Amino acid sequence: MEPIPSEKRTQVLQKVVGHYFALIEDMVAGLAAEGLIESLISRHEALLHDEAFNDQILPSRIACFGEASQPAENLVRTTKRQVEAAQASRFLIEYVAAQPPSGDSSLTLDTYDHLMALSAELISRATLSEAIHHDFSEAQLVLLPSGRLGVSRGDQYESGSNALAAARAEALLLAAPTRHSRRGSEPQGPTAQVEEAMVAEFGFSLTDLAQGVCEVIALGDERCQSEPYTLSESVVANHLSTTLYWEHEKAQTFLDRLALRPRAKFLSVKSDAWPWRYNREWSYVRRPLIRVGTGDGSQLVWGARHTWSSGSYWVNLIYSGRLRSTSSSMKKLLGVIRQDENKAFEAHVVDTLRAGGCSLAVRDVSKIAGRRLTSVEGYDLGDIDALGINAARRVIIVIEAKDFEMSRNPTEMANEADALLRGDKSALFKLGRRTEWVRQNLAATLTHFLGDRDSTSWTVTSAIVTSRDLMAPRVFASNVPVVPIGEFEQWVAAELVRGKRGNGRRRS
Repeated sequence: MEPIPSEKRTQVLQKVVGHYFALIEDMVAGLAAEGLIESLISRHEALLHDEAFNDQILPSRIACFGEASQPAENLVRTTKRQVEAAQASRFLIEYVAAQPPSGDSSLTLDTYDHLMALSAELISRATLSEAIHHDFSEAQLVLLPSGRLGVSRGDQYESGSNALAAARAEALLLAAPTRHSRRGSEPQGPTAQVEEAMVAEFGFSLTDLAQGVCEVIALGDERCQSEPYTLSESVVANHLSTTLYWEHEKAQTFLDRLALRPRAKFLSVKSDAWPWRYNREWSYVRRPLIRVGTGDGSQLVWGARHTWSSGSYWVNLIYSGRLRSTSSSMKKLLGVIRQDENKAFEAHVVDTLRAGGCSLAVRDVSKIAGRRLTSVEGYDLGDIDALGINAARRVIIVIEAKDFEMSRNPTEMANEADALLRGDKSALFKLGRRTEWVRQNLAATLTHFLGDRDSTSWTVTSAIVTSRDLMAPRVFASNVPVVPIGEFEQWVAAELVRGKRGNGRRRS
């Protein structure tokens, strides 16, 4: 075995990714274009059906076998296989849509399996390369005697990923029996601000998107004998114009925004072509229609299940604030959404502080005893997101609340780690300075909130509370607890008990 030097790991992995990509290029180039994209979409629809079926029977499995660790382990394995297969399948569709082949070979099951395996390996190696680049993974590489690349197992990245997957599986199992129960209130439609921003950004509103997706699926059901559906693009555009009373230009804009189409080079859209990345404009998740051919003779091909699921993706893209926007209206909207979500999460944290035993809990603490929080150098330390006090047990808890979407690849995880734990702009750094200010001004803090300057035997502690279980705290060490909101009430209760036992100690 020949070890690969640590400083060359990402370089080697990038070459491996390039090698897999070249193999996929060669294999696809030899295939016949006729019926190819339809076959790939049909197989992807089968993957979606299998995923939905497993999701539907999960509550029954839990009812029969309980919530032991074995079902959770099985769920982790099943979910991992489903994610890998779905990613590989979407990549093949994206590639063939962008680079229609001109060969004469048919797509056999063996060829399909080979392409899926190559795609899965390409995504896996590219993901590992990014994990190493962002200091998440310490995996070592070796060149095996067989010529294959060996990867060490069990580093912090792999262990953290497995632990996080297991934790999420356990949570899913606990929620499974009631996941389909009705909510107390009906979902609200998009606001005028959302609709206006959508029109400015894309040329159609979110309501238009929902109606358009429904009409495209209905048209396929009506006009086509089998799935995936294939119709002339002009027929689809005319149907949208007639049924929804859209101008032809609007109907065409809608189809342009939701369709993948041929381009000169697959990688011409740069990182938007990388299948291991998320939130890509040219992804099959975002563009469920495939344009085959050009000009007046172009056709659209689509699968009903995937096209339906793309609507939810678009909605989530907007309401999570993740959309990479270009219009000023959309940028303003996303800023408002993120701000509102942060405020709502801070309020949730305050409620949980009270539920955990803090008799007094407040948020957005900008001043204490008429003074802003400042460093000894006079720099503004910012607001305390949430603060809880239990006077009986003489404990103050200072909280930094972070509302995060789930990170899905190493690049997003690196941003998450920077926001949480790394550097002087991180939540950890800011929280440490604010907590220290409370310690240094304990008498003033107690007077402000309780009207009592007696600071004897008080404990000041702190935590970062996150909206979901995250990867970064499982990889990087922190001297302050990072607690998911689902576990926060229990953590507060335990912290108050520890505080009572340890009166007189001032802990981080």
